[in-house]
Amino acid sequence: MSCITLTDLHRRPLTALTRGPRRVDDLNGRESLDELRRWGWVFGDQWIELTGAGHDHAGTVVGGMVGR
Repeated sequence: MSCITLTDLHRRPLTALTRGPRRVDDLNGRESLDELRRWGWVFGDQWIELTGAGHDHAGTVVGGMVGR
């Protein structure tokens, strides 16, 4: 379990990325992407996708944190 408090700025891009890689220009909440990269949850430059840690926190894995 993460001790990071997710805001709507985190949830928006994470939720979109659970459906697969997205162009950065198409993501809502782009302001938070640098923070998500620092946490190791997403990677990429023009196209962004979830890392394994990102899937653990936001993806389809049981215990994902998006929506909490």
